[in-house]
Amino acid sequence: MSGIVNEYYPEKIRILQEYVSKSEELLSSLEAWESLNVILSERDQLIQKLQILESSFDKEAIERGCSQDQKNQIDQLIRLVLDIDQDGVKMIQQEKDKIMEELKINQKSQRALDYGFQSMTYNGKYFDSKK
Repeated sequence: MSGIVNEYYPEKIRILQEYVSKSEELLSSLEAWESLNVILSERDQLIQKLQILESSFDKEAIERGCSQDQKNQIDQLIRLVLDIDQDGVKMIQQEKDKIMEELKINQKSQRALDYGFQSMTYNGKYFDSKK
């Protein structure tokens, strides 16, 4: 049974480390929207691997054969993933706020341009120098 546990924890740690790496890659490329779908699908695949790993091992045997260092390492990786995801949410919110502000400024500028254009076309004297 210890052979199974010896396979389980290194594999789980490896998958979690890959997930952390993908999460960091996601954070660094938030402005490049084109690449986000690929990164998110790769993260989803890693989650599926974790689910398969969890379902293929007996939980009780794993808990008995697990060292405290292994548990701590897994807990640290999970906390790191959660922190990265929280940072990602904050960054996405900031980007959203920035885009919304830019849209508001653009809309105001467009209204000002439309107003100026309409007043000149209705008045006519700005375009026709003969009058």
